[in-house]
Amino acid sequence: MAQPEEKVDFQFPDMQWGFAHRFLVSPLQVRLTPELLTEFQAHVEAECNNPARMRGDRFLAGRIRQGEQVGTTESIPLKFKILFCKLGRHYVMQLGAANGIEINPQVQVSYAESWIVKSRAGDYNPAHKHTGQLSGIVYTKVPPQVADPTNGDGKLQFLFGNLREESIDFLGARQVVPVVGDLYVFPAWLTHLVYPFEGEGERISYSFNLFVRNILPADHSS
Repeated sequence: MAQPEEKVDFQFPDMQWGFAHRFLVSPLQVRLTPELLTEFQAHVEAECNNPARMRGDRFLAGRIRQGEQVGTTESIPLKFKILFCKLGRHYVMQLGAANGIEINPQVQVSYAESWIVKSRAGDYNPAHKHTGQLSGIVYTKVPPQVADPTNGDGKLQFLFGNLREESIDFLGARQVVPVVGDLYVFPAWLTHLVYPFEGEGERISYSFNLFVRNILPADHSS
């Protein structure tokens, strides 16, 4: 026979409490200047129209049937290589600070590879991760239906958790609405995907990977 519950008069004590923000994973968002954007769009357009362009279908995750994937590692102007590496270094320093981790002031960020994804109706990217330590994406062309924040068409989704009530998982997925000129940097291990869209137009993005070395101080101990 079940015992009756004992009633206890418990007065909750006045205790100091708070959240320690030490588990932060958040992409860096940057808006290119109009001058940089114009120059970068011209580079992307030239690569997409280059008769000798390298098709990237065999080494990229995208299911691109109507559009095209183009390898651009060798052709990117030095200016943008330097920009992406500097943004990557800034991101590592800021992410370390947000998580209470000391970062080596001599941390090294180098350029790994890059590619263009030109998506049309029905094209998509399944959930995947990247190589290297950091990855980035720049939007150079976005059709109106993809720019519409009220739907999921053509949106980038970061997947970190499941947003399940039963497991108190409040992380789940985070949606990114593509905006021309927006640049994102994020950890290469962070799983992400891109949903298909319908209708006219092209969604053009430029993605890149970065290597990061000497992240922690030499005397760091776990």
